Amino acid sequence: MKNIVFSTTRQWNCGDEFVLFGCINLLKKCMNENFNAIIYNRHPDILHELVNNDRIYESQNLSLRDNSLKHYMDASFIDLVVFAGTPEWSNYHCEPLYRIIKKYNLPVIAIGIGMENLNDNSMVISEIEKFRLLTVREKSLTKKIIEHPSVYLPCPSIAAANKDAERLIDNVKKIAFIYSGDISRSVIWNCVSTETYAFLIEFYKKLIDLYSSKYEFSLICHYADELPYATAEFPNVDCLYSFDSKDYFDLYRKHDFVIGCRVHGIGICASMGIPGIGIAHDFRSGTLEGFLAETISNDIDFQVAISIFEKAISTVSEKSEKLLLHKNKVICEYIQLIQEKTKEIFSLPGKSVMSRIMNPQDTGNHLGAFIWKINNILQNTKVELENTKVELENTCENLNALLNSKSWKITRPLRFIMNMIRRCI
Repeated sequence: MKNIVFSTTRQWNCGDEFVLFGCINLLKKCMNENFNAIIYNRHPDILHELVNNDRIYESQNLSLRDNSLKHYMDASFIDLVVFAGTPEWSNYHCEPLYRIIKKYNLPVIAIGIGMENLNDNSMVISEIEKFRLLTVREKSLTKKIIEHPSVYLPCPSIAAANKDAERLIDNVKKIAFIYSGDISRSVIWNCVSTETYAFLIEFYKKLIDLYSSKYEFSLICHYADELPYATAEFPNVDCLYSFDSKDYFDLYRKHDFVIGCRVHGIGICASMGIPGIGIAHDFRSGTLEGFLAETISNDIDFQVAISIFEKAISTVSEKSEKLLLHKNKVICEYIQLIQEKTKEIFSLPGKSVMSRIMNPQDTGNHLGAFIWKINNILQNTKVELENTKVELENTCENLNALLNSKSWKITRPLRFIMNMIRRCI
């Protein structure tokens, strides 16, 4: 059983966990068997003392009680380290993990990085050759990250939802507003500016005033800290929250459309086929492009914003269908790229005996070299067939969903008439 460490946070920012779910799903599709998922927990309350106090960091007697990778553990059992889609891959919170990577010479992949190496972290630079793959979730980062070649692909949170959670939206009945508080109403580093907060509240209230007779609105909070303020601002709207990030699939899935500032709230909805409008407010807003979300700024005229909302709602069926096709395409691209860059890591003992016993560099062993080459071709063909199988299954599922959709059934008589006309012509 392979052991894979994911750099993420738990019980801090559920958006990080949405990304983690996507990364785990992608890795599962890349391997032919399960693996042990271990986390390196960057929760600031856990890591603060470790990275700011050398005496504590070096102490072998310090025992963290969090159920995650510890800096003092024997990490020789680890097969791969994954930075799971985050801007936080080069700051001081990651230094204990880089020490582990260096000490045990561990291979690394980074999936969906959201920021360049702003701190010019020497630890990152010294271990960058361990990176087999680095993908970024914003196109501009391919030029900003200079330490390692990078590839743009949408944020892996688009792969967070399993097939059984996907929906093909025909029309809108329920709309989710994602609540985001400012520094006095939410959590530091995961809050919005006071100006953005004011825009958000006014925009939501305008939409409720205009459309409450047509749509049912809910408010979704990602932090317990926000609940008192959300319920006070919107006393007549259901405020939804859970301490468990996995519950947000069910919370969001009840809705047909989503609006908000929290990028990965939009992302988890996109992974289920639910379209949305993202409100841009900081450097992470470029990630919304990968979710095919409409984007508005926090200083847009309200009438313009309402027009964008109305247009998005009117085309929700097309947007939902396009999202699910986009998701499947992105997943296939991720699988192909990850498998290509990590062949030897995922090549488990016993799967390819010839590739282990035949040395392709041994030119004296002509038969061995020939068999190794044939085996390598067969392995690559198997990967391509698996990818094609996934694409076909996804296409069939989407086709079945389309055939069973209300819009397809409604237009059936029209298609019949058009076919009759074509035959006559």
